Amino acid sequence: DWFADTLAHTTTVTLDVPGDIESMLGRIAGVAVNRWTLIDGGGAALADASEDELPLWRRFFPLRPRAITVRDVDRVPLTLSRPSALFTDDWRVVADGTALGTVGRNLFGSLLVRDASGAERFRVRRSWLSRRSRVVLDGGKEVARMEWPSPGFFATIFDRPGLVIALPQGASLDDRR
Repeated sequence: DWFADTLAHTTTVTLDVPGDIESMLGRIAGVAVNRWTLIDGGGAALADASEDELPLWRRFFPLRPRAITVRDVDRVPLTLSRPSALFTDDWRVVADGTALGTVGRNLFGSLLVRDASGAERFRVRRSWLSRRSRVVLDGGKEVARMEWPSPGFFATIFDRPGLVIALPQGASLDDRR
């Protein structure tokens, strides 16, 4: 399908947050759903993502389950869900109805990406040199980076660059998802 084909061939994915004043105020007040646009390495929109419930409910009930759906043109190819923060902080990743694994934190704040069997696939930790980047490790070896590009000197809060995720070279489609 189109989503899988594009994801399998792109080198980066940029997570772009809407920067208009209405979206920002709505998210701050808790009356607008968190939304993102995923952009592939060529600058084309790959998919849209959104949280399924209003942030206002999380303020009153912080241990509620959460879900994020990623939609391409006509369907939902990817879902991230967390049952309840009381029992686990891990997000389950489901692609096209198949469980791919989980994303969670370890004791030291690193993200652990596990496959469906529970084996650690990637570890994501903060870079030693920059607070704006994360390093993706596979068996202790750096395979990719996640960067928050620095906004220009004249940038406002409305035109901040999005998170850029470099996808590991030679990674399987499941690992890219």
